[in-house]
Amino acid sequence: MHFFEEAEASDAAVMRAALVHEDTMVASDAMPLTWLGATADEVWPLPPSALTHPAHGGDLRPPFRRLVGEGILGVSEFIRRASQLPAGVLAAASGGAARKGTLAVGADADVVVFDPDAFRDRATYEASTQPSTGVRHLLVGGAPVVRDGALVLDARPGRPMRRS
Repeated sequence: MHFFEEAEASDAAVMRAALVHEDTMVASDAMPLTWLGATADEVWPLPPSALTHPAHGGDLRPPFRRLVGEGILGVSEFIRRASQLPAGVLAAASGGAARKGTLAVGADADVVVFDPDAFRDRATYEASTQPSTGVRHLLVGGAPVVRDGALVLDARPGRPMRRS
């Protein structure tokens, strides 16, 4: 097993080469939440007692900082790698995401409006459910989940994807 160290020039060069490849996706497998004394249906918004990996709440900001912030990719190419490419993999694997990942007539797209300069991850291992900042609006199935930077607490528009 080999771990890459960003501080090592040779490791950083390998990581950079992988990141700039045209088909490198920006995605996370996330981790399920661990509920201490409650279930997901009983607790919303996520409390500090809900434990997961920090990528659950802030998986896009670190690669955004590296790829866009350092001038490796433009914002639109980053968005393609974080939406269209992962949706294509899901569609190929399950058929359930065939209409996701793009803004087009008939598409089933969720929409994030964010401020690139204010986009920051806050999740840590100690506070793993902290959401990123800089997200101004988030629409899921056309319904606002984040409006003007604030979580819409009674929003429940999502639905599970099923294998077709």
